[in-house]
Amino acid sequence: MKKKLDGLDILMVEHLKDPEFAAEYLRENWEYQGPDKLELLLHALHRIALARGMTEVSRRSGVSRRNLYKMFAENGNPSAKTLLVVMGALGVRMTIDSSKPRRKSTKRVRKAV
Repeated sequence: MKKKLDGLDILMVEHLKDPEFAAEYLRENWEYQGPDKLELLLHALHRIALARGMTEVSRRSGVSRRNLYKMFAENGNPSAKTLLVVMGALGVRMTIDSSKPRRKSTKRVRKAV
């Protein structure tokens, strides 16, 4: 079943046709440090792909339209290779720089006795 875009999505897709806006939008989603980071990144890439045209992204990346839609589905889990190829087709790339490692939670769970 094809999901229709709502008014906000349509407006966002229009803005994402601008490469600079798309890069900044993706950067903001990439820098998010919460538990849904991958989902947010895939959602951002999906919107950018819609703005550029799925057929064009498929052609440039060599990834079929069907696999693009699978990648961007709610339970999508693309390989790193596919993710990088699609990002290249969209004209964006990841950059790596140093940051402080995040601490793991120090809370201990008490066992019921």
